[in-house]
Amino acid sequence: TVLDVIAFDIGLLTKRLIEEAGVDGIYLSVQNLQDSRLSRKEYDHVIKPGELHILNRAISSGGTNILHICGYEGATNDISYYTGYPADVFNWAVELEGVSLSEGRELFGGKTVLGGFRNTENDLLYQGSKEAIQNKVREILDETGRKGVVIGADCTVPNDIAAERIAWVKEAVADELVLKEAVGF
Repeated sequence: TVLDVIAFDIGLLTKRLIEEAGVDGIYLSVQNLQDSRLSRKEYDHVIKPGELHILNRAISSGGTNILHICGYEGATNDISYYTGYPADVFNWAVELEGVSLSEGRELFGGKTVLGGFRNTENDLLYQGSKEAIQNKVREILDETGRKGVVIGADCTVPNDIAAERIAWVKEAVADELVLKEAVGF
């Protein structure tokens, strides 16, 4: 099919980028079919093979796979579609999907999870105070733990987000790691 040709080409590009250009791996964005007329069986038959081909090509080339289950503009996904996918890190729209990072880590067999912050101009990361953002980091870490978690956005952040907001997240994570070392937990 056409999708097989596209997947083969993306897989080849992935391999070459990892082996020849020295990239660390891929961030593959996937999404359930957003049409109720199409079933999971159809997804597994038509879409999944290409996605797996791309991920496996990255693995065979020594790359790290981040699987982003995209909830762009409110599109919801059944993230269980991706439980058997060969990814090192899983990212999804935590609040939108109703699956916390710790629940997702369990669903994905203990793999590393990424996210926790909604990502639009109306959300905390974009417009919240430093204190509120850093409190959210602590809340995420308290709920998820401090191993196998990457604090980040549930999807891409607006390109005009102030860099200091990302720095506040980084600062809060670093403070939590120092605290962990100091009290031995």
